[in-house]
Amino acid sequence: MKLFFSFLSALALVEGADQIPRTFSTCPLVGGRGGKEFNNANKLEHGQKLTTLTICFGHRVDGLGVSFVPPSGMGQDLFYGSKNNCHSHQLASDEYITHWEAQTVKADDKTKVSYIRFMSNKGTYYEGGRETSNESNKADCNAPEGYQLGSLYGRAGQEIDAVGPIWVKLNPEP
Repeated sequence: MKLFFSFLSALALVEGADQIPRTFSTCPLVGGRGGKEFNNANKLEHGQKLTTLTICFGHRVDGLGVSFVPPSGMGQDLFYGSKNNCHSHQLASDEYITHWEAQTVKADDKTKVSYIRFMSNKGTYYEGGRETSNESNKADCNAPEGYQLGSLYGRAGQEIDAVGPIWVKLNPEP
């Protein structure tokens, strides 16, 4: 019994190590438990500018990348999954992502992200993968008022197993 509680304590420490700060907003993670966890919230800042969104896909979503410049000026290029059949989208200087959608499918007895779509404040869609007709496998989420997409969190290996958005404030905090 003592070993069991020691295990639970260690697990809580490991899982809590990469928690997303409460000043950021998120949507629930969509997908399965495969792959390795990714979360780079420690590199995000309110008021950053997302410059490029990369979606790599075939039958499912293989990889996702974001490039941004924070107010401090040191640009970041973050990528998760594998770089197969990638499509990079440059956002306009006054454009930012306000809506996110993901769909899942079972592959090799594991749940994977099969399709993803982002919508900007300009009404432009950036998408990739294969849509499913099963409504129970779809999820979507809007950024809170005054927020934009900062980055993503989830799980990935050769494909994106699970994903969710991390929303940051449009303007830097004073």
